[in-house]
Amino acid sequence: MSEHKAPRGEKLHFPHQTVDMRGISFPEGLVLDIGGGGEGIIGQLGGWRVVSIDLSKEELSEVHNDALKIVMDAKDLKFVNSSFNSVASFFSLMSIPPELHGAVFREVARVLKPEGRFLIWDMTFEKAKTEGGWKSMTFPLTVVMPSRTVETHYECWSHDQELKDFEALATKVGLKEIRQAKMGDTFFLEFSK
Repeated sequence: MSEHKAPRGEKLHFPHQTVDMRGISFPEGLVLDIGGGGEGIIGQLGGWRVVSIDLSKEELSEVHNDALKIVMDAKDLKFVNSSFNSVASFFSLMSIPPELHGAVFREVARVLKPEGRFLIWDMTFEKAKTEGGWKSMTFPLTVVMPSRTVETHYECWSHDQELKDFEALATKVGLKEIRQAKMGDTFFLEFSK
């Protein structure tokens, strides 16, 4: 990973990232989108088959796609076991404190159907703690989709996060890795139940 430093009190600004979603498809059935507010990328790809959850009602209200939108906490999903063929997290886990990731992965494994898939797009970054606490981070992102390109940016508080952290959590809840890709500071992981 490239080094990203900022003077005290400023945000960490990561280089521009690009994610190509043109080869992404979801199996038949329902798709749970964790953190589906903002641009609603997963809802744009999966349409009415997507159930987008987010803690922020405001984030969900800004989304313009055909997904069902529900205010819900990813670490306490209100769905019955084996409800979804796929679960997706598009740059959402980085906004969830790392100490809560285990609970999110347990819930994902619970609501996935047998042979269901968990797809993660996220970012690798390092701690940037100062005397004043954690640093705020931001990075611009281009999302290339089959019919359009979306220009956006993401922000979160810095903490240690790497691809291997998510691999370990997935193994712990019984998910098997079937694919991974690294693109700059971003990565893609796909797991199967």
